[in-house]
Amino acid sequence: MKKALWVGACLALVAAAWPSPNYVYRGWWASYGYIGGLSVATNGNVYQTSFNNHIVIYFNSTGSRIGSWGSYGNGQGQFSQPAGVDVSPNNWVYVADFSNHRVQYFTRTGSFLDMWGSYGSGPGSFNMPGDVQVGANNWVYVVERGNHRVQRFTSTGSYLGSFNGTFYMPDGVGIAANYNVYVTDRGNSRIQYFTSTGSPLGSWGSNGAGPGQFIRPIGNEVSNGGFVFVADSGNNRVQYFRLNGSYLDTLSGATIVTPIDVAISNNDRWLYVGSDGNSRIIYFTHTNTAVAPASLGKVKALFR
Repeated sequence: MKKALWVGACLALVAAAWPSPNYVYRGWWASYGYIGGLSVATNGNVYQTSFNNHIVIYFNSTGSRIGSWGSYGNGQGQFSQPAGVDVSPNNWVYVADFSNHRVQYFTRTGSFLDMWGSYGSGPGSFNMPGDVQVGANNWVYVVERGNHRVQRFTSTGSYLGSFNGTFYMPDGVGIAANYNVYVTDRGNSRIQYFTSTGSPLGSWGSNGAGPGQFIRPIGNEVSNGGFVFVADSGNNRVQYFRLNGSYLDTLSGATIVTPIDVAISNNDRWLYVGSDGNSRIIYFTHTNTAVAPASLGKVKALFR
């Protein structure tokens, strides 16, 4: 077989190894107050910010509470309406501290590490940061509802750049395995996506209740398998798409009311929905337990 055919076969094997987005409802547990955001650590623990209780809580994969940290205020480790949360590949927990206009980060058990940002519109300043997401390259992306933009930082908060895709009240950000950035453009009822440095690649969505339409979309999450899940809060559902925006389906089997965020485990096995309208974290598991390949480069190496 020619090398090109071998590579084609390799790509087919990669696609087959990743689970398709076929999730089955398994259960739920009660959230602690209003849900600000969700994330899953590499060990499978689930992190939730409580927007009105000003804390971060973490659970095991089926909802047993392990611990929490935080209180109301503007000191180190304190919050004022914490919103988005993300656990980085090195297990630092980043929190978008919405009304303190900053980002704080911690160890995965809640020990304070550092923070950056203050109110403003200049580089490194924030106006109502609604979500934070860390890519595989450890770049940290922060979406600001008030400044209608996305800023990009190193893992310790050094400013790298910003971009504005004509957003109106953007409220969520997800990072694909190829480093492309997906932004929930809440006020415009759409998803916009970009290269890692902010060059526009495309968009989809409009205001409405049909497939591929949204009403007040908030969080989004991109699975390692290459599917974009969107918390369509005004339509009380989670829709999912291919990376280019092609509509695939809507999660079913559970009552979802005003979803705020979606979080997926690293192996794509577990999917969590922050269902704020009925104060639940709802979880689904994938029916296919196939293990995803570590990297395309390793598979390609087999055919050299």
